[in-house]
Amino acid sequence: MIRASVLQGMKKLHLRPTKRISPAMAIGLGLCLLLGLGWYLIVRPLQAKLELRLQQYPLQLASIQDLNRNLLTYKNKEIPTLKISESEFSNFKNNLTSQGLQFSLLRLETTNPALIRLQLNEIEFTQWLALVEAFRKKNGLYVRDAVIKQTKGLGLVQVTATFAQVP
Repeated sequence: MIRASVLQGMKKLHLRPTKRISPAMAIGLGLCLLLGLGWYLIVRPLQAKLELRLQQYPLQLASIQDLNRNLLTYKNKEIPTLKISESEFSNFKNNLTSQGLQFSLLRLETTNPALIRLQLNEIEFTQWLALVEAFRKKNGLYVRDAVIKQTKGLGLVQVTATFAQVP
């Protein structure tokens, strides 16, 4: 009797239709999974970057306010800078000539700051770097802009540069 009732119960369990997930539920679960994955891979890193940038804003604001105060202090005042005299410029020119450099352009502009425009047709690149260092140490001249082009010779370049004098 017990055996018969157990068998009957097993038949009923076996004959019940199994619960299946409908296609709409599968699509919904897939979309939820994709949204969660997208949030984790895309939105969270962007959020972290933005939070980091927002943390830096107070420091940047303080820096800008300090700069503004300095600008207001020096408004309508000429900032003192060194001027290159004509005799210093001729000494500069003689120094270049004594090194065996042939330049096609060497001009002094007495602006604020003083500018020297220089064009060398052929110079070794390492000699150019040594020249820039010497200009910085002896005359306080820094490269403002430079165009360096390779010439046909190995290690030789053509240089057009502007130097600005900084105190």
